[in-house]
Amino acid sequence: MKSIMMAVLILISEIMPDPDPSVGLPPYEYVEWYNAGGDTVDLTGWQWVVGDKVRRVGSGRVSPGGYVIVCSPAAAPAFRALGQVIAMESFPALRNTGERLTLLNPAGIAVHTVEYSPDQFTDALKANGGWSLELADPSQYCSPAAWLPSVDPSGGTPGRSNSQQVTVPPAEPPMLIRAAGYDDQRFVLLFSGILNPAVEVNNYACILMPGGIYTSGVPAPEYGFPGLFFHLPDSLDQGLTYTIELKGTVDDCSGQNARLRPVALGFPSRPDSAGVVITEVMFDPQTNQTEFVEVYNRSERVIDLKDLILARADTQGVIMSFSDQQVLSYWLFPECYAVFTGDAKSFTKAWPMADPAVVAERSDMPSLTNGESQLILMDRNQKQLDVVTYSPDWHYPYLEENKGVSLERINVDASGTDPANWFSASAASGGSTPGSKNSSSLKLPLTAAQHFSLDPVIGYSAISPDPVQVAVSYRFENTGWFMRMNIYNREGLLVREIFPFGMASVEGIICWDGLDAAQRLVPDGIYLLVADYYHPSGKKGRWKKACAIMRTY
Repeated sequence: MKSIMMAVLILISEIMPDPDPSVGLPPYEYVEWYNAGGDTVDLTGWQWVVGDKVRRVGSGRVSPGGYVIVCSPAAAPAFRALGQVIAMESFPALRNTGERLTLLNPAGIAVHTVEYSPDQFTDALKANGGWSLELADPSQYCSPAAWLPSVDPSGGTPGRSNSQQVTVPPAEPPMLIRAAGYDDQRFVLLFSGILNPAVEVNNYACILMPGGIYTSGVPAPEYGFPGLFFHLPDSLDQGLTYTIELKGTVDDCSGQNARLRPVALGFPSRPDSAGVVITEVMFDPQTNQTEFVEVYNRSERVIDLKDLILARADTQGVIMSFSDQQVLSYWLFPECYAVFTGDAKSFTKAWPMADPAVVAERSDMPSLTNGESQLILMDRNQKQLDVVTYSPDWHYPYLEENKGVSLERINVDASGTDPANWFSASAASGGSTPGSKNSSSLKLPLTAAQHFSLDPVIGYSAISPDPVQVAVSYRFENTGWFMRMNIYNREGLLVREIFPFGMASVEGIICWDGLDAAQRLVPDGIYLLVADYYHPSGKKGRWKKACAIMRTY
């Protein structure tokens, strides 16, 4: 590694959580620290934190660009042949399943925190043990992408330059996701990425509206916790929902300012059967997806999902597994959706368009079967709040492939055990709609069996050629409709297919951007929009409407 200048001087640069079977190194756990600054650092008074275990470093000095191997006293003699060693009394064991590691300076400030995972190993052989994880780009020391498995023949590089040295582009700036309750005195703001661990609490504060109530930041009660903590003012009205505005400077390790947005703070009520219901089930995901259960708050009160138990039962209602472990509160506000899943990181990778704020991660999430099952929502007293049944037989029979397609509840006020109230998510939605309105969502009765409408056209500007937006809204009387929508010019020639033949949602909007099939601007003129729709029951129809494309200069 090349020496780089930064406010944080000592970095965690290598982790060996599973040394067995040894590839060539001493068969002991170790971590390596790297001095990325220009001055020698005295480690006296520094602290090492593994999960909730805190150990004092003791003594030791690290020169600029230097490395130090930290291990147990029993392992120290074997590692001294490889470089400078600090033998730490009661060296905390590194869990093979992953752990958060944090390095604190003498003032108790976290200078570097890392959460490693066995998923970071790229193949089964290395995941089996004997290989370390290396910080491949110290300039991105907070980015998970900067950690790669060692490629050194010995399995790691303790005490010397890492075998993996690559340039990692900066991650997207962390975005403020949501607020969560922590205890009776504090709440926390959660972000989509890792913040600079050295940010001082006096650099930021919160304003709560209505009322313009000010609250200052407080130190994190957990070392390395990925969020900002604040005092919960006593003057808040528990009957109100507040909007939080974060003021001040918050950045990540690359110096990028966090993306801030208003988030809500509320005081939850006891959940009951009028509140949260299950609205979508992904029980057979694609290999790059995760299972999830979506819930919706149909009440007018704030519900804390931490107070809910999610159980999977057999067809007779006998509970086979359940989840009641949620580290933080999750305030689900009225008319909002959330998703229970066992792996938030995998979920956000599989559904990058979903707002990360909708994810309520649960480490003990029940595994969903691909056969007929029941899902039960209960309160902490095990009172049933909602029961749904799902079965792969409930999928639309004309689908070519069910895998990666969720079942959606059509009407949130109708029974969750009625097969007629469940339908496959539409192809137009990508096979699922986690955290947002279901593609099969329906509120009966409808005022018309089939209804299409064309919104006004927005033209072009000579200075700023914004794209045309021709928007067609549609609605069907029930689920199961297939549709195709094409654009024709005045000569009757096909210009663009804007909705290829496929299953449509119960209602939706289709937009045309004024481009042809080759993504070229169409000439000014009259164009005909034609929608053909079919139902397996034998019903079918056609809708036609002309529109004019005109450029304004």
